[in-house]
Amino acid sequence: MTLWISILIAVGLLASALVLRAGEPPKRGQNGDTDIQLVREILLAEAAGEGRGGITRVAEVVRTRCGYDHRGKVLGPVSTAARVVTKPKQFSCFNGHTRESFLSRRRPRVPAELHDYAESLARALVLTPSLFHSDLACGATHYHAAGVLPHWARGRVFVHTFHGHVFYKL
Repeated sequence: MTLWISILIAVGLLASALVLRAGEPPKRGQNGDTDIQLVREILLAEAAGEGRGGITRVAEVVRTRCGYDHRGKVLGPVSTAARVVTKPKQFSCFNGHTRESFLSRRRPRVPAELHDYAESLARALVLTPSLFHSDLACGATHYHAAGVLPHWARGRVFVHTFHGHVFYKL
């Protein structure tokens, strides 16, 4: 598992270099590391209880909302992962928080392997979202906990259910 995570991180860093050479503006800057930390914590808060599969699916929803499909093709206006996860009323774990309050909140412990996995996905989402190729969420743009039915989900295109989340295309 550790080797797999190291490979993911190395591929993410290599992809960052390729994207920068290809002319896409860099996502790192004054807040680059904070953005990675923020996205990682959102992924863990939303899906750590569902393991790698849940974390990956939530990361895919973030990537799709950034404006990219699972092949890296631009779907529409491009946004950053940090903007997507901090948009009001989009990710319930962030509701009522600022970036600073969310990052300083008390967090439950998660296994180091899941923490490292979420870190590698967050790094890819912040630095090279167009090169994050995975489609376990089947292009879903939204999800909710299985025990509730939010108003926005009524009449929407159901994609699939994974453990405690129901995924949709809006």
